[in-house]
Amino acid sequence: MALPNSGILSLQDIAGEFGGSVPHGLQEYYGVASGIPASGEIGIQDFYGASAFSVVGATAKANLGSSIALPLGTAVGDFCILACYSLYSVDVSLYEPVNMQGLTERYTNYPLQGLQAVWAGVLTGTSTINLNSSGNRGAYVCITISGSSWEAMETYGPYNVHWGVEPDPPDLKDFVSGDICIALAGTGDANNGNFNSAPTGFTLGANAFNSNGGDTAMGVAYKNSAGGTEDPGRFGNDNGGFPYPMGVTIRIVAA
Repeated sequence: MALPNSGILSLQDIAGEFGGSVPHGLQEYYGVASGIPASGEIGIQDFYGASAFSVVGATAKANLGSSIALPLGTAVGDFCILACYSLYSVDVSLYEPVNMQGLTERYTNYPLQGLQAVWAGVLTGTSTINLNSSGNRGAYVCITISGSSWEAMETYGPYNVHWGVEPDPPDLKDFVSGDICIALAGTGDANNGNFNSAPTGFTLGANAFNSNGGDTAMGVAYKNSAGGTEDPGRFGNDNGGFPYPMGVTIRIVAA
């Protein structure tokens, strides 16, 4: 779990979070997490609130079919979430990846249109994920998380919001420091509008817009160390709102 934000912090505490070789030295942890210097001066104070458990990155793919690349820097053993949104309401097996690489289905909305499925798991490979479907009017997003200090994944939703798409603000009260919050959002007939901003306090990881036969958009945002009770608000869009919006909030629980 994340290192404390204040108080006593030792090199041994840092080694317990990030590993390394004995004898330990701060220089072996250059750039090991967001906010940690990659070179030059480095001190114990740089590690307050740091965690080995963090988002590597995200990718998005407009149109169903073809393939989606894993985020740059993804490694075997990382936790991966892949999600699909489509205006088609068909058997979810038509959307699942061909090469699962450790992913299993964690959520499905079938037989309704919208957020069709979420697959997740510890990656057994890092190849480009080949997709089964070749239809239009849809999109995929993929996000990976480094570190082995997670113990559970909880999904809240889906949520249909008339104007914009929210993660579920009340459930953020259940998050504690060290947890990661993933917010997924998709919409159909988006009228040439992409997701252009994340909910407040979140980072917009990736987004995709499909203008081929349905103007479908999808976005993924995340918040590392998501403890707090803030109302994050909504994803932003070029046109302010969408028809057929659907969102899901996923909590990755720190060990």
